[in-house]
Amino acid sequence: MRGSAKGDPTLELSEWREANAGRRPVWKTLDSVVKRALVRDLWSEQSGLCVYCGGRININLPIVNPERFAGKFAFHIEHFRPRHVPEYRDLIFEHSNLFLSCGGLYESGDEPSGEICGASKAGAFDEERCLEPELDVCSGRFSFHEDGEIFCREGDVQAEYMIKILNLNDENLKSYRRATWESVVDEMVQQPGRSYLEFSEGYSQVDEGGAAKSYVHMVKSLLAIPDPEVLT
Repeated sequence: MRGSAKGDPTLELSEWREANAGRRPVWKTLDSVVKRALVRDLWSEQSGLCVYCGGRININLPIVNPERFAGKFAFHIEHFRPRHVPEYRDLIFEHSNLFLSCGGLYESGDEPSGEICGASKAGAFDEERCLEPELDVCSGRFSFHEDGEIFCREGDVQAEYMIKILNLNDENLKSYRRATWESVVDEMVQQPGRSYLEFSEGYSQVDEGGAAKSYVHMVKSLLAIPDPEVLT
């Protein structure tokens, strides 16, 4: 589980909330322009990665090929504490409860073996067992095998629960992680003079658009180097 380093609330959302103060919070009333601004800011906040699996999210995928991807989405705005649960109604528009999660498609356009991440979690939530999706909270709680499997320390009830409800060991998801690690290993073989730290720093770089590489937290875990965002 990747997590996110939360930043400031989206300005357009804050203004919209102020203009609609006093009204019962209902998600479907959110203005589409405000929602696009929110997606933009959440994507930037998460360096273009899913808050749960850490795969790269293409926010344009449902638009660039509508015939192929009709009814499928590469992402959705995730309410960590479900918006349909009455006790969390006041958190519907709270920035701290909003994230971007994978949808029904990977960035490549492939479909997962089953529902993953927020789609798998759906309305499932347990205050005692859920792990907050914060980068510094998630760091160190999850590990990976080279075959792409994610696991946690025995007895870590929260981490075990999150792996289960997010379906983080979906077979296609595991294959993507395995292929990512194999590409890193191939690069290390071709450049034997570089240290693990140099490879880790190189893989951690974001592109010109601000997107990080998919599963960077897995690569750093297998190289046994902490995520730099946690150290700042």
